[in-house]
Amino acid sequence: MMGKTLKDVQVADYMISGAVTSITVEVTNTNIGGGSIPVVGGIDIKKTEAKMTVDVRLIDIASTMVTATKSYEAHSGKTATSLGTGGVLGSVGIGGAFSSLKGTALEEVTRDIVIRSTADLIGFIQKNIATSVANSTKPSEHLKKEETE
Repeated sequence: MMGKTLKDVQVADYMISGAVTSITVEVTNTNIGGGSIPVVGGIDIKKTEAKMTVDVRLIDIASTMVTATKSYEAHSGKTATSLGTGGVLGSVGIGGAFSSLKGTALEEVTRDIVIRSTADLIGFIQKNIATSVANSTKPSEHLKKEETE
C-alpha cells in the first residue's frame, strides 16, 4: 500500500468471519504381539477419529449486516497399522518394522469444511449479485447515471 492514498484503496464488498466451535480428536490403540523363539512379532493398530464444527458468517461491508450464516460439521476416521518382527539367527538378533499413515483425521475434517463453506459462500455471493443486477435499471441507464455524477 506504499504510495497509495485512502481514496485509491478499494474496499471489499464482503468480509468472511468464522469460529471453530468444537474440535474432538479420539485415539484408540490396539496392540497384539506374539511368536515363538526364535521369531516374535507384533501388530499395532491405531485408530484416530476427529470431529469439528465451524460457524461461518458472510458480512456485507456496506451495510455491516450479516447476510449469510451457516454451521458446518465434519467427521473423519483414520486407521494406521504398524507391523514389527524380530528374531534370532544364530547369535545375531534381527528386527524390522513397518508403519503406514497418510494424512490425519483432523486434516480431513478441516479440508472438508473449508471446501464446503467456500462453495456455499461463492454460490451465495453469485446469487446476491444476480439479484442485485435483476433489480437494478438497464445497464445502459446505469452507465448514464454514473457519467452524470
